[in-house]
Amino acid sequence: MWAVAVRTGLRPGEIYALEEGDLHLDQSQARVSRTLANDGQRIEDTPKGTRGRTIDLSAQTAAISSNVR
Repeated sequence: MWAVAVRTGLRPGEIYALEEGDLHLDQSQARVSRTLANDGQRIEDTPKGTRGRTIDLSAQTAAISSNVR
């Protein structure tokens, strides 16, 4: 997750809410569809902007992430 956090510019709450199934390393993409709520206690169903998005991961980020699994 550290590589994804540093290399994508995702918000901290979005990083915290990522799940393994959100990472599509074979396609070098990640789906951002949740975020940590402002209270720090629960996960909200939509990130900032009120809708999810798919982000591209660099080949290097995908390779680093797949080696950690």
